[in-house]
Amino acid sequence: SSSHLHRAATRRLPNSGIGHHFAIPVSMELRDGNMAAARARRELLQELQKERAVGFAAHLFGEPRLERFLQGNEGSVAEAAAHFRRMLAWREEAKMVERRPMVEGKSWGPDAVP
Repeated sequence: SSSHLHRAATRRLPNSGIGHHFAIPVSMELRDGNMAAARARRELLQELQKERAVGFAAHLFGEPRLERFLQGNEGSVAEAAAHFRRMLAWREEAKMVERRPMVEGKSWGPDAVP
């Protein structure tokens, strides 16, 4: 079945010490039917290898975030990578790693926001 194929065709990304291991679908194009989008996500992830290697948290490089950066930059891998790097710089400047424990594991329903 296609769900069995989807589960079988994943690879685990290493944990950077924050968050969890993430299973990334190797054959995302089977699920979303868009090989070009899947190829762009793989290219963006490859472009961001240096940032992944220096220890940014694995959760930052998840499929949904990569897709949002590509969509927000009209599918341009180069522009999405530049935008992603600006986001990573902002995270460091704003000390988001230190702030994450304040929100991690909390419920994000309407009552959670003041």
